[in-house]
Amino acid sequence: MISEFRVSTDNYSAEYGRASGAVFNVGIKSGTSHLHGKLWEYNRNTDFNAIGPFTPPTNVLTGKSVKSVLVKNQFGGAIGGPVPMFLKGKVFYFVDFEGNRQVQGQYSASTVPNANQRQGIFTDTIGNPVLLHNPLTGAVYANGVIPQTDWSPLAKLVIPALPAPNVPGAFSNNLVNVPKANFTDNKADARFDFFLNPRTTAFFRWSWHHGDIVDAESITGAAGGNGNGAIHDYNKQIAAGYTFLFSQNSILDARIGFTWTLGGKSPYGVGQPSLLV
Repeated sequence: MISEFRVSTDNYSAEYGRASGAVFNVGIKSGTSHLHGKLWEYNRNTDFNAIGPFTPPTNVLTGKSVKSVLVKNQFGGAIGGPVPMFLKGKVFYFVDFEGNRQVQGQYSASTVPNANQRQGIFTDTIGNPVLLHNPLTGAVYANGVIPQTDWSPLAKLVIPALPAPNVPGAFSNNLVNVPKANFTDNKADARFDFFLNPRTTAFFRWSWHHGDIVDAESITGAAGGNGNGAIHDYNKQIAAGYTFLFSQNSILDARIGFTWTLGGKSPYGVGQPSLLV
C-alpha cells in the first residue's frame, strides 16, 4: 500500500544511482498505534462489459458479433497496528497483499492447410490445379499434386501437427477461435517501524512480486506458435533505514536496499511434445 510517491525527472541526486529516465520514489504505509485493516475486490466480466464504439468482428461460424473476452479479479487486503505486549508503542507493523487474475481473449481468424492441401493437392479458389515448382530439386508438378515422397522432413512434421480448418468451404481465414491470455499476478509487502526514542527511528521493509502471463496461440495444436508465449517477472526487495536527529537543523538519514529481479520469456508449450522442443 502506497503512502506517498514522488517522480523525479531531472537533476536528481546521486542516491538514485545512474538511472537515465524518471525515478519513482514510493513510500510504503506504516502501522499506527491502533489496529487498522481493509479488504478490497475489483471485478470485471465479459457479460457486464459494453461493446465499445467500434463494431466487433463477426464470427464466420455463427454469423454473430464477437465481444472481446475480459474477466478480471483484483483483490487484496492490508492490516497494520502496534506490536503488542512489551514492545507496544515502540514497534509498529504493516502488511499487505494484492492478487490479480485476468483472462482476456480476442477473436482470431487464421489460414491453415485445407483437407486437399494436407494431402499435397493444391488448387486455386475455384478448384483448378495449380502449377508448382520445387526450387530445391527442380521438379515440376503440373497437376498441382506433390507426392509425399517429395515432402521435406519439416513438412512431414508440420502438416500433421496443424489443426484442421473449422470454417467449411473457406480457402483463407479458415480457422477461427478466441485465444486467451491468462495473467496471474501476486504482490506483498511487510514493514516494521521502530520508535526508539523521540530522536531516533528506524524501519525495515520486505517486498515480493510474482507475475506470470501465458499468451495462447491463435493457431492451436503442436505446430502453433505465433503468440507471445509465456512471460514471467519475479521481484524481491529488502530495505532498511535509520534516522537520528542531532539538533533542530542537523539530521542523519541513512538508507540501504537490495533488489532481486528475474524475468524471461519462453515459447508457448515449450517442454511439451511439440515442434518447440
